[in-house]
Amino acid sequence: MKIKHLIYSFVFLLCFASFTSFVSADTQDSPENASTQTDNNPYDMIKSDGTVVKFSEYSKSLTQKDYDEISNGILGNDKEITPGAPFNLKPLNELGFSKVKDTPNEVVFGTDTRKKVSDTSKKPNRSISYISTTFSNGNFVCTGTVIGKDTVLTNAHCVYDKKTKKYLKSGYIIPALNDSHYRYGYYKIASYSVPSGYIKSGGSPQYDFAVIKVSTNGGLHIGNVVGSLGVKQVNSIKGTGIKIYGYPGDKAQKTKKVSQWGASGSIKKENSFLAFYDIDTYGGQSGSAMLNSSNQIIGVHNGGYDLNSNKVIDVNGGPKMTKPMYNFVTYAR
Repeated sequence: MKIKHLIYSFVFLLCFASFTSFVSADTQDSPENASTQTDNNPYDMIKSDGTVVKFSEYSKSLTQKDYDEISNGILGNDKEITPGAPFNLKPLNELGFSKVKDTPNEVVFGTDTRKKVSDTSKKPNRSISYISTTFSNGNFVCTGTVIGKDTVLTNAHCVYDKKTKKYLKSGYIIPALNDSHYRYGYYKIASYSVPSGYIKSGGSPQYDFAVIKVSTNGGLHIGNVVGSLGVKQVNSIKGTGIKIYGYPGDKAQKTKKVSQWGASGSIKKENSFLAFYDIDTYGGQSGSAMLNSSNQIIGVHNGGYDLNSNKVIDVNGGPKMTKPMYNFVTYAR
């Protein structure tokens, strides 16, 4: 299947936020099989080819060089591959936002503070990527962030549908999409890695992260073109100021153009694995990075939460970059 510069479908899932691929999960039955073969460590890595890498094994294999590389990121050459290539936003189909959602709805709190990114060619915005995926039950979108020469960080629920218990069938990633145009090319997803904890728990949010590997575009690597953002291990981050950028579905519906939007705020609450904030988001922004003031990734946004147990979403949030998650992402990168 060949992607064209004019893309003929654009469908949102409220809590899907980023990534895509042209790897067929139908021909790769091993991820589903592998989910029953891991041991009790929830950070064991399930790869799209069916192999399972134990947390204890890959953690021991990591070197200081690995940590330095993922912390520093790649500068990128900012080379335009497809200057001004149009991304055609067709009318949305009637899939319905609540039909297949995997996480609590992402919400806007009161006055919408999100602002459109006018220039996505600048850091960190050119590394923020639009992700479109095809599952057996429809097409969905997410947001992802380039973290390596060929890798993108996003949510596990952008790769795996916990309701159907199926992985994505195909997809692609477009960095720095702006006003439905892109300049840095598109990249097919070649493979992906998810933590076994997400599969075995039925979608626990603390394991809702995944690393996607993409193919090159004309021999060019996505990380070398747009650059990658550094990843930072964290523990307690309450009060830390963060920014969240992504591709929200409500804005695309209203403007009829796909653009990058963002908002900032601070971490209001946290537990051992999750960080919470009242930064405005919407469906399509799942998988967006939590960026600190140095544009380092300290977590991944995945949805809204009802912390007061009153059936009202109080905060947005997602898994923070704890040591186990950091090791997973570093190895998968």
